[in-house]
Amino acid sequence: MNRASTIDRIPLPYWRAALAEVSLLHPEIPAASKPLAVGFEDGEWRVRQAAPSVAAWTAAQFAASKARADGKEARAIPFLLIPARLSEQVRHGVKWGAGDIHLGRTLVCIPCLLERSGVLRPDPERQPWIPRDLLAPTMKPVVVGELASQDRFIGSLPLKAASLGDALKIASELFMQVTGAALPLLPAAEDGAPLPKFALEGHELVSEWHGLPYEPPVVARHLIRLYDQIIGDQPALPLLDCLRTVGERPAAPPPTIAEAEPWHANTVGHINREHPLSPSQREAMVELARLKDGAILAVNGPPGTGKTTLLQSVVAQLWVDAALNMAPTAP
Repeated sequence: MNRASTIDRIPLPYWRAALAEVSLLHPEIPAASKPLAVGFEDGEWRVRQAAPSVAAWTAAQFAASKARADGKEARAIPFLLIPARLSEQVRHGVKWGAGDIHLGRTLVCIPCLLERSGVLRPDPERQPWIPRDLLAPTMKPVVVGELASQDRFIGSLPLKAASLGDALKIASELFMQVTGAALPLLPAAEDGAPLPKFALEGHELVSEWHGLPYEPPVVARHLIRLYDQIIGDQPALPLLDCLRTVGERPAAPPPTIAEAEPWHANTVGHINREHPLSPSQREAMVELARLKDGAILAVNGPPGTGKTTLLQSVVAQLWVDAALNMAPTAP
């Protein structure tokens, strides 16, 4: 997110969407991949043509996927649709063509779910993305736009696409916002304004549908579901609100000796009575006790200086406080 933005807090949908893209991976299309025909038919988006047949092609995709549901074969697998690739016209004296699709660069990735019937549905946990290594700043030689442009677009996205058609429109709008151009296989802009076809000197645009199974990180999926719950329920989470705040947060001044004395007296929780806390650890305990909801205290030190012991004492202090105050529930 561009820190020059005027927003006060980073939108949770931005974090959620950015997490969904994980590293904005750049998939490699297998050399044996053949173009697909994708279209809207009988009220659903589906793969209409594939070699050698849709049924055989779909079976091969499921065989290549690692997706499982409770130990059984999944009804649908995570899948990437790729509407265009960018191929260098000449490299080391060798001219590339459409047949070298696997050697080019994927311009935009559209995550979806592929069913055994060939039906394509939107991935409820991910939005389209442009591979990170094509966005400046980057060390790669090919650049199609700015990462900040993709960040701004991701931050404004709705949580979920209702259909694959919606996902295709999102992909089209994303590509337009980042590059100022259009891709032939994606829907035109809703306002009808004509856009130039994407072009890059020294490269050939190959407009064909390709697809491949992919494996989203499991940890990211769990975190995405957590974000969905937070966004839906909107619970009070002061720490998360603090982390989302944009701008500088001045450090609180340390307490005077007189101010700290009662806090020291109340610091009675300890995990190991044989090894009392050091003065610096006790000072950290006092600072932790003085924190307001959502505030953050950074504690650092070399290995073996007692950071884990301090954390154990914090937990012990919470339990002691709960017991002394006759709290109805554990901390």
